[in-house]
Amino acid sequence: MARHIETVLLSLLLVASAGCGSRSGESTTGGSQSSPDSGATSSATTKSGEEHKATPAAQSTEAQPKAAPVAQAGHVRLISKGCVQFEPHWVSIGVGQSLTWDSELKAPVTIHVTAGAFDKTVFVVRPGASVKSGPARAANDYAVWTEPAACQGAPRGSRGSGPGVTVEAAGH
Repeated sequence: MARHIETVLLSLLLVASAGCGSRSGESTTGGSQSSPDSGATSSATTKSGEEHKATPAAQSTEAQPKAAPVAQAGHVRLISKGCVQFEPHWVSIGVGQSLTWDSELKAPVTIHVTAGAFDKTVFVVRPGASVKSGPARAANDYAVWTEPAACQGAPRGSRGSGPGVTVEAAGH
């Protein structure tokens, strides 16, 4: 009985894969997929009729969605994800540069930064507002925590799992 089921499933798989390849007359803008173990390159026909060859590495990047725009240097977006999400989770600025928190939250958030990073250690960011830290004072990694709670990421050694800021010495 199990052998019969395997045969039926294999037959269905072969019919389905043959059906996927039967649309050779249609134009596509992305690369066609090949089996992971084939190692072959694929080609796609664009609307202009040109053939585009793609390597297996290119196929995987073509299928992935575009990344969100990179945050502006020295800016951190605060987003509600059931916790306060920092984007980027860790940010780097130089000594003397300011950090700006841009809130997309519907409630105020209190941000605490380890002493030594800025003149102040507590910043309150109102909904839809931006708050600047003032100039960074000393090079180091500084932890950040919030009320309500910040989202946690994967632990990063001495940095921990929470958000933070790296202040880099001049010339880095």
